[in-house]
Amino acid sequence: MWHRTARSPCPSSGCCRRPRASPVRAAAPAPVPPEEGIGIPLNEAPVWQRMLVMAAGAVMNFVLGFVVLLLLISLRSEPITSKVIYAVEDNALCGQTGLQAGDEIVAVNGRHCFVANDMLYELMRTESYRADFTVRRDGKLVELPDVQFDTWQDEQGQTHMTLGFTVYGLKKTPQNVLKESANSVIYYGRIIYTSLADLLRGRESINDLSGPVGIVTAIGQAASYGWEDVAELLALITINLGVLNLLPFPALDGGKIVFLLIEAVTGHAVPEKIQSSLTVAAFALLFGLMLFATYNDIVRLVTGAI
Repeated sequence: MWHRTARSPCPSSGCCRRPRASPVRAAAPAPVPPEEGIGIPLNEAPVWQRMLVMAAGAVMNFVLGFVVLLLLISLRSEPITSKVIYAVEDNALCGQTGLQAGDEIVAVNGRHCFVANDMLYELMRTESYRADFTVRRDGKLVELPDVQFDTWQDEQGQTHMTLGFTVYGLKKTPQNVLKESANSVIYYGRIIYTSLADLLRGRESINDLSGPVGIVTAIGQAASYGWEDVAELLALITINLGVLNLLPFPALDGGKIVFLLIEAVTGHAVPEKIQSSLTVAAFALLFGLMLFATYNDIVRLVTGAI
């Protein structure tokens, strides 16, 4: 009786080797058909959509400023300051030249007053301590030209103006808080625009410009007064950025919106070479202006002017 022994697949004199497995490779992603793609390149979008994208950053600055002011006004212990005169001080020059208790201040020097600070800002810009007022009296608009204010001098000989009247406070209802917050955004935006206009007209000196050093110094000073001043400065800086970004300057979003407006009107985009040249030149100008403002900040810091 015999039997067959099964042979080993490996020779007796060698070691058994297992066949090598090929490495597993991920399959290359299949190209997405154009009809199934999501979105389109920005430069291929309609002009109005590109304009919205360019304006979105500045709009968010205004939204953030509104939120900060909303929290600030809501958490303050003081009531909202109105524009209606409560009482005029005895023998006050402003009362002798036109203002009366009960007047609602509508405009100063032709500028509409959205909040009480609008009135104060316009009075600060007057050089002769007098201004033209528009008030609402007994339901009618009344023009009061050349309203004058009392002045006094401090120990350094500087002249200051005295208002000579007080105003009513408003209750903090949700409607009043929302309205005051929105109007405050307009107020901050307008004083930034007015300051730039005064700078271009020569009414303000370019030496008054502040850069990063001045901003940090201002934040430190505001922090020493309390959180309310810090929040107010934050709102001012945020809205400031929004206004500056919308300026029709090639290096800013506002400049790009101008290019898009030209494209919308003419039907042809501004040549890329022209856009690039204007943007580079504008960036160089902004960089030089920033260096100059920083130099002013350092000089004021060294001399103790700030």
